[in-house]
Amino acid sequence: MKTFKPGKLLFPLLLSIAATSCEKKELIPAFGERALSSDVHQSSPDAAFTYNYQTDIDLTEPGWYDINSCTGEHLHIINGIWHIDMHGMYSNHAFLMSIHNNTQNYKLVSLETGIEYTGSSTWNGHYSFPLSNANSFTLTIVNSVIMTTSGGGNNSRLLADLHVTVNPNGIQAVSIDNLRFGCR
Repeated sequence: MKTFKPGKLLFPLLLSIAATSCEKKELIPAFGERALSSDVHQSSPDAAFTYNYQTDIDLTEPGWYDINSCTGEHLHIINGIWHIDMHGMYSNHAFLMSIHNNTQNYKLVSLETGIEYTGSSTWNGHYSFPLSNANSFTLTIVNSVIMTTSGGGNNSRLLADLHVTVNPNGIQAVSIDNLRFGCR
């Protein structure tokens, strides 16, 4: 078993939080379906605080690129909205978070060949951090990126699954990595 290194496994979480902080659209703390107003507080130390957070990032703004894993081409994103949807719960016992990302109307063009691609991207992450021990957590991520163009051989597919559980001693207890990629 490996000893847990927090910087390596928490990077996807920190990256997602940093990306979502760029353009805040909605932050709605809620108890059930009722939004939490500024005058509502936790009624007891064991009460859970839930939240929802959504943002959209316009990928047509300069600086957004991707790479075709089949050809190594650098692809400029010419259209696409990156939608991020986060739900979570915080209590005195645990911090739980689920993040769903998808890209809509994803269009790219190769900087080397000028070939246009249509793509799809989804990313789902689930995090569970018990507060009784800061070294212990569970992380599950499922990622899918597909880029296609007419013809064949340069269509790119990347699928990845990651599940990590770290025990209270900071030792990695479970790790399942399943990375699949290919060209068509």
